Amino acid sequence: MNFKISRIQRLSAVIGISTSFFIAEIAVGFYTGSLALVADAFHYLSDIVGFVVALAAATVEQKSSPPQALTFGWQRSQLVGAFFNGVLLFGLGISVFLQSIERFIKLEKIEQPKLVMIIGCVGFGLNLISVMFLHEHDHGDGHGHSHGHDYAHEHPEHEQERGHVTNTNSSVLSDGKHAHHKHYLNASATKPKTGNFDLALMGVFIHIMGDCANNLGVIIAGLVIWLADYGGRYYADPAVSMAIAIMILFSSLPLIKRSGLILLQSAPDGVEHEDVKHDLEQIPGIRAVHELHIWRLNQKKSLASAHLVLENDDDLEFHKLAKTVNECFHAYGIHSVTLQPESRTGVKKATSVTRVVSQGSEEGADGQGEQQRPIALRQDYITSSKISLILSPYGDAQSVAAYKVKDRDGQTVFTASGWKYNGGSCRGFRDASGLPLFELHRNISIRSTWYITLPGDERGFTLATGAPRFAPAFGNFSITLNNAAAMDTKSVAEKELTLVIERHGHVLQSFDVIDGDRRVADVCESVRHNDKLALTAGSRRTHRPALDIVITPGVDMALIVAVSIIASDSVFGSDSS
Repeated sequence: MNFKISRIQRLSAVIGISTSFFIAEIAVGFYTGSLALVADAFHYLSDIVGFVVALAAATVEQKSSPPQALTFGWQRSQLVGAFFNGVLLFGLGISVFLQSIERFIKLEKIEQPKLVMIIGCVGFGLNLISVMFLHEHDHGDGHGHSHGHDYAHEHPEHEQERGHVTNTNSSVLSDGKHAHHKHYLNASATKPKTGNFDLALMGVFIHIMGDCANNLGVIIAGLVIWLADYGGRYYADPAVSMAIAIMILFSSLPLIKRSGLILLQSAPDGVEHEDVKHDLEQIPGIRAVHELHIWRLNQKKSLASAHLVLENDDDLEFHKLAKTVNECFHAYGIHSVTLQPESRTGVKKATSVTRVVSQGSEEGADGQGEQQRPIALRQDYITSSKISLILSPYGDAQSVAAYKVKDRDGQTVFTASGWKYNGGSCRGFRDASGLPLFELHRNISIRSTWYITLPGDERGFTLATGAPRFAPAFGNFSITLNNAAAMDTKSVAEKELTLVIERHGHVLQSFDVIDGDRRVADVCESVRHNDKLALTAGSRRTHRPALDIVITPGVDMALIVAVSIIASDSVFGSDSS
């Protein structure tokens, strides 16, 4: 017969044990004059209060009908109890520490040290019993001792929609293309450090383990005072009480910090607000993201809300887009998300992606607004409007590290193939008709790593050179070129320019192509065209994903494609031939 004791029953038993011992210990402490016993007794009093708070939190949490004012029910009751418990412990630690200093200055003789030692032994034994109660609870409820919580199991089953505000809770995948699409971040990013051992119970457990150490200190102090003959033996009592005070302080601070941060609605550990915002803005169809809020309801559940500025106002398109957004949030361990769509005309672009230029006009991420200088490797493919392309890897007879570039209609615009920089060979770029455009070479040297030449002119005129940049994130580099779109100008600065490529993101790997203070292109792992993201757990290091490329007006498409291929080879690697 498997007899199972509930959590409330266990806490009740621990409260009974601690209360009985508190009465005995405080009485013996005042009788013998031992500050260590008195300090330990008041620590027990703090424990009792903490246990009562945890018991009350567990009791109210089981209520089926919380007050209507508590829209989340009692899910934060244990957090409040843990915070209160930590503050109480901290105040007690300060008090005992000050009393210990006073006892060092004014030393008092301890009567009957043998009794002090006996009480310490009894307290140690009772604490071990309490630990077994809570330890059994920990396994009985399926929590375990791994201090990490895998969010992947926590997927509510329903998606709620009301008007234009969508709450996405389900693990739906966009367009049926992501059946095997799994997001996994580094454990430090998706798993709260407090883990399955919830904060309220963790506070109780810390108390009892601290009490065991305190009891050992009381036993040692009793033995020293009882068996030693020198006059300084009575300093053992305030020394132990000071050690107890320090232990109380150090055990209370982490509890206050962790529970306090959640009560302040902080983001989950390892989740950076800007990373999430950047990843969302890379999803095709989303122009900008603002009013993004991420917070923890408790130590196991995280919530988020965001306003999405969409490229179009189609409701059906938004609901499809919401599924992709939901999947991105899932990768960060956030499974309850509220989204509000906004049209491009209904929201000022300055809310998230604009900057004010000197003439007072506004320029968004697409570069529209103030006239910007054109940028080109060759003048044949300069864009007149915003262009979106898909860079897809494929294998051909010459190389398994080949690429095709298609527009939104699925028409091939460019191809890039050839041996991957082996033995002085290169990758050749061709247009849709097969006409050679230029060649990209790999050249390991101090000054440059990549260089671009005209077809068949490896040792001749160099159109552009590229080199890695020293930056915290691997995959940052720069491209220097003679601007073919500025050949008529007499300014040397206008003829030669350097594009900076910055890598971003944790879930979606992406790159910004920057000219001075403006972003001329975005390159990002495609959510719609990949079964899984290239750098997630379990992916091959050499897996090359499809990339979404968005190019602003006045920029050479072929140049940005070359930059995108360099970025792909640098970060994702490629299957070498």
